[in-house]
Amino acid sequence: MSKFTLVLTLLCVAVAAQASPIFNDGFNGVTNSMFVTVDAGGTIGPWTVSSGSVDWIGGYWQPAGGDGSIDIAGNGPGALSTTLSTVVGQSYTLSFYLAGNPDGGDPNKFLQVQVGDLNQVFTFNTSGHSHTSMGWTLESVSFTATANNTLTFSSPTVGSPYGAALDEVTVSPVPEPATYAFALLGLASIGLFRRRR
Repeated sequence: MSKFTLVLTLLCVAVAAQASPIFNDGFNGVTNSMFVTVDAGGTIGPWTVSSGSVDWIGGYWQPAGGDGSIDIAGNGPGALSTTLSTVVGQSYTLSFYLAGNPDGGDPNKFLQVQVGDLNQVFTFNTSGHSHTSMGWTLESVSFTATANNTLTFSSPTVGSPYGAALDEVTVSPVPEPATYAFALLGLASIGLFRRRR
């Protein structure tokens, strides 16, 4: 491999690394084989239960990945928060898997997400789903970081202990357009250099 190719390859790797996640958690490590209800003030890994209660699910139902997930309504509506290391004004992509507790209540389960300039409610319908077929759906949304760098998932439904299910949360920076152009230029240069040889 020539020095030119090596430099361009390293450059492309460095550009790709800029999109590496700044946060990634799958709620793994639950100590109970079924689920644990965690009340306000309690913690689950990097998360704090900021209101109400949530259920930290073990083997009670099929997770999207790993060995754990969350029912955002424990004994009733709850909220789960964590602090992100974001840069004000930077764009990020938030991804997570959404399903719902199929045991009862309204089949439409609601999950409110707040972070930066994002405040959005997601809906999942549990009709036809079960503990072994949760129907996990990947949701992905962009937000711009503000001075408030707290990511919060909460249940906007009053009084129901059967909430939205949450798993595999990832936050990644969105590369600037110039970064994409730089990476494409590097790849094109590698192709041209190999062609000339």
